[in-house]
Amino acid sequence: MKARAGNYLAVLLLVFAFTDTAIAQSDSESCLKIYETPKAKIRAGFIPYKAQVVLGEPLQVTFSVENLGPTNFEFWFGGDYRGTGRHDRFKVAVTNANGEALPDPIAQPLDFGGFVQQVNLKPGQFFTNVVDLTDFRVVDKPGVYTVSCSFAFDEQWHTKEHTNPVVNSTFTLTILERTPERVAKVLDELVEKAKISRGQDLGDTLTLIAHFGKNDAVSRLAQLTENGSVELRSAALGAFSLIPTDASLDIVLAGLKDSDPAIRSAAASSLGAMQKSRGVDALLDALPKEKSPVAEAILLALGTSKSDRAFPVITNTLDAGEVELQRAAIDALVNFGGSNAVAALTQCITTNYLSLRYEIVSALAEKLHQPMQAEWLLPVLMEREFNTHQWLDSLRLLRMYAGGQAIPAMLSCLDFDVAWSGRNWWILNEVKACPNAPSIDYTYEADLGGKPGYPDGTPEMWTNNLRTLQKLKTLAGPIFVALPVRCPLVPYLKTDPPIDFTPTFKTVEEDGMEIKSGFLTATIHHLSENDDYSPSESYRSVYQLAAHLRALPNASNQQREKPNITPEQMKQLTDLLNVFAKKLCGSKVSDLWISNFYNLLVNDSDYCPASAACFGFAFTDYREAPPNLKEQAKAELMDEVRIFSQNYHAGTVEFVESAKRIFTPAQLEQILK
Repeated sequence: MKARAGNYLAVLLLVFAFTDTAIAQSDSESCLKIYETPKAKIRAGFIPYKAQVVLGEPLQVTFSVENLGPTNFEFWFGGDYRGTGRHDRFKVAVTNANGEALPDPIAQPLDFGGFVQQVNLKPGQFFTNVVDLTDFRVVDKPGVYTVSCSFAFDEQWHTKEHTNPVVNSTFTLTILERTPERVAKVLDELVEKAKISRGQDLGDTLTLIAHFGKNDAVSRLAQLTENGSVELRSAALGAFSLIPTDASLDIVLAGLKDSDPAIRSAAASSLGAMQKSRGVDALLDALPKEKSPVAEAILLALGTSKSDRAFPVITNTLDAGEVELQRAAIDALVNFGGSNAVAALTQCITTNYLSLRYEIVSALAEKLHQPMQAEWLLPVLMEREFNTHQWLDSLRLLRMYAGGQAIPAMLSCLDFDVAWSGRNWWILNEVKACPNAPSIDYTYEADLGGKPGYPDGTPEMWTNNLRTLQKLKTLAGPIFVALPVRCPLVPYLKTDPPIDFTPTFKTVEEDGMEIKSGFLTATIHHLSENDDYSPSESYRSVYQLAAHLRALPNASNQQREKPNITPEQMKQLTDLLNVFAKKLCGSKVSDLWISNFYNLLVNDSDYCPASAACFGFAFTDYREAPPNLKEQAKAELMDEVRIFSQNYHAGTVEFVESAKRIFTPAQLEQILK
C-alpha cells in the first residue's frame, strides 16, 4: 500500500525484465493515456505485472502517474483504507471469458477513512502505487480475464465540482495452469531477480519464490543459501520458514552452524518460525554457545517457537541474563504471548534496572495490551537524567495508558522547590496534553524562543513558577523522596598499560566545569561543550591506525584502490564502525544515537566524538537539581564522563584489533600512508 512520487518509470519497467511473457515496454506504455487537468497534462494508467501469469504468481498492477507539465499537478491520495485494508478509491472489475463478474472478497466493505497524503508532482516526476487485484476480486482459477481499473483524482468527499480526470485502464490477463515446466521457468526468473535485488525487494522476491514454488522452491532457495552475499544467503534462509518441510528444516539447521553470525542469526529466526521440535532442540543447544547478536536472535526465535521447553529458558534469561539478553528475553516473551508470558513480565517489573523496567512496561502496555499501573514507571521518572528516551517515553506511556492515574503520578515527580527546571517543564508539557488537565503557567528557557539574556530566567519568572508548583502539589499523588538505585553499575575499565579513569572535577569560569577521566577532558558550560582527547604515548599508534581506518568510508575510490580494498572488506569495516558506535551509546542505545555516533566516527576520525554524548544534558541535570540531590547529580555527571571515556577507549582498541583481521599487513601499511 506504499505510494511513491519521483522518477520511477525505469524502476517500474524493471519488473518486466525477467520473463519473455512480460509485457514489452511499448505494450506497457499502451496502458497509459494522456489526460488534461486544469493546470497540467498527465500520462496515467494501470500497468499489469505480466500479460500472462502462472497460477500463484502475483496478480498486481501498478498505478502510474507522470506529470508532463507545464506546471505542478497536485492531488490527494489515501483516506480510504480503514475497514478494508485496501485503497477503495481504486475501482477494480474483473470478468471471466463468459463475461461473468468475479466477486469482491469482502462481503460488505466499510469505509472508515484513513490518513491522506498530498501528492505534488513537478513536471517530469512520477507517482506509483502497486495494487493487488486479489484484494478487490476473487481470482483463483486459470482462464482469460478482462480487468478494468480506475481512479478518480478528486476525492469522493469533495464538495466542489469535479475537475480532475478519472483514470481508466482495461486489459486482458491470462492465468495459466500450473505445470512443472511453467513453475520451473517462473522460479528460475525469480531466482535471477533475487540475485540482483537488495533490501525489501530481495525479501519480497524470496517470499514470492517460497509462496509460489512451495516444495519446488526448496532446491532453488538452498542454492541461494550457499552462494552470494551474506544478505542474499540470510534472506534465503528466512524464506524457508514459509516452507516448513523436513527438507527445509535440514537446510536451515545447517545454517545455524555457519561461520558467519549473520547467517546463524537468520537461521535461528527461520527455525523459530517453523515451530518444529528438531528446530527448538537445535536452538536450545546453540544458545549457551553463542554471544551477541546471535544469542539475541536465538532467544527471539525461541519465543516465536511457542515451545513449552523454550519458556523457562527465556524467563531464566530475563531473571539473570546479561543486559542485552534480558532485553531480547522481553521481546521473546512478547513473541511467545499468552497469560504465562504476561505473568513472567509482570513478575520482573519491579527490577531496579530502570531501563529494563521501562521496556517491560512498554511491552506489556503496547504489545500485549495489558492494563498499566502508574507506579510501575514512577522510579523511571524519578531519575535525574531526564533527556533519555526512556524517561521521555515513560511520560507518554503514562498519559496514554494510565487513565486517571496519569496526572497525579506525573505531578508527584516534580521538583516543587526548583523554580527553573527543564525536568519540570517536560513533565508539565505532558500533563497539559492529558484530558482534564489543570491550568498550568510555568515558564522555562524553551518558552523564551531562544531569547538571549535569560539562560536561568528572572526573579519574576521564578516567583511565578514556584507559585504554580505549589498549586499543583495539591493535585499530586504520593511524593517520592528517595531516588532509585541505578543498577547495574558500570565497573572501572582495566587496561594494560593501565589508564586511570577516576574522574576529577573542578569549576571553571562562567559557571562551567571541567571533568577529566582517562584521556578525555570535558569542559562543559550551559550552552557549549569542549572536549579534548590526548592518548598517552603507549596508545598513540592504536589511535592513529583507528583514525585512518575510520576515515575509509569517506575515502575516494582512488584512495581505496591503492590498498586494493574490496567491497566485502568495506562492508565488514562499516559493520565494525556500527558496533563501535553502539558501544559509545552506553545505556542510551537507539538507532538515532548509533547513526549520530557512526557519522561522527567517520566524518571526524581524528578526534573523540564526546560532544554527542549529551554531557550537556547531565550538566543541566546537575545545575537544576534540588539542593539535597546536588552531590548525587554531580557524581552521576562525573560517572557519565567516565563511562564514555572508557567506552571510547575500549571501542577504539576493539575496533582496531578486529579491523586488523579484515585487512592484510600490506593493506594496513598502505592505509597508514
